[in-house]
Amino acid sequence: SDPAQPPSSVSPSEGTRSSSLAPGPEPQDAVPPTTQADQNTPKPSVHRQGAVVNPKKPKAGDFEDVVEALILRASFQYEAFVSTKNAYPDTALRRKWAIKAWKSANSDAEENYAMNPTINSLIQQRGSRIRGHTVSIIRDLVTTVYGFKKSVNSRDIIANQKLVQQLKPASGATFHYQNPQTVSRFAEHKIISRSIEAVWFEDASSHGAVFRDLFNPISLETISFVITVIDFCIDQWSTGKFVKAKMWETNVIDRHEAYRLDVAEWNSLNEAVVGGIRKKLYVRASRNAGVSEHPSAKKTLVGTARERAQGDLDGRTGETDSEVEEVDD
Repeated sequence: SDPAQPPSSVSPSEGTRSSSLAPGPEPQDAVPPTTQADQNTPKPSVHRQGAVVNPKKPKAGDFEDVVEALILRASFQYEAFVSTKNAYPDTALRRKWAIKAWKSANSDAEENYAMNPTINSLIQQRGSRIRGHTVSIIRDLVTTVYGFKKSVNSRDIIANQKLVQQLKPASGATFHYQNPQTVSRFAEHKIISRSIEAVWFEDASSHGAVFRDLFNPISLETISFVITVIDFCIDQWSTGKFVKAKMWETNVIDRHEAYRLDVAEWNSLNEAVVGGIRKKLYVRASRNAGVSEHPSAKKTLVGTARERAQGDLDGRTGETDSEVEEVDD
């Protein structure tokens, strides 16, 4: 018989264990799953590569393209807030509107960028821009609509002075009435509607067309602000000659508040009628800007057509022998 074999130093099972301990590839670090908190974390708003930034005069163009577009969109909406809610908001309100406009811009673009102090400041600065733009537009309208004459002729100068006195007599301003001479129909002078159209409804990309919810109907604040600016522009003719001036907030804030009170009182006299006037201002301005309202549905089965249809149905049950049934082939 074969001689007995010496026992193996490693049993089959031990051999298997040894092979399983052989060096293998290094284990990879587990990638942590993305959490909801990570998804909600705003992306940093950074400057575009190579931008030369002046800390004292920052601008939207300092930032990368997406952030720049968001700043411009938010600034545009901020101007609409100022134009329709309060032309001279306090510090807290300015900050609130800037944040709201920034969030809205991000939401509309399906983005999530962080607002930093520079962006907040850039958005708030647009308040003075829209006020200045309004003055520039209305200044020219005051000249043409009321008939002021830019002349060095003494007769024209005297006529301009008298016109200012007629529009703003000591007893109280009448320039915003539809008829300043008879002082009838408060806040319905044609210059008000023309101003609204020229400032906020120039075309389909203007504030009034883009932010319809803020301008439909035209707000009491917008009317008050327009009247304030008209008042300021008339004053530039007080000497009989046109003297251009900058509309500083400190110089007009009191008269603006006074006109806000007057317009609010006017509205309280008959809110339904004033509401109709405000709606008409919006509809007219929208039409001139090329923005059409969706027409409301109207019935066409009326009059003779309705009577004929009524006659066709009278006396029928829906299942009479005289009715022709459709038969499938």
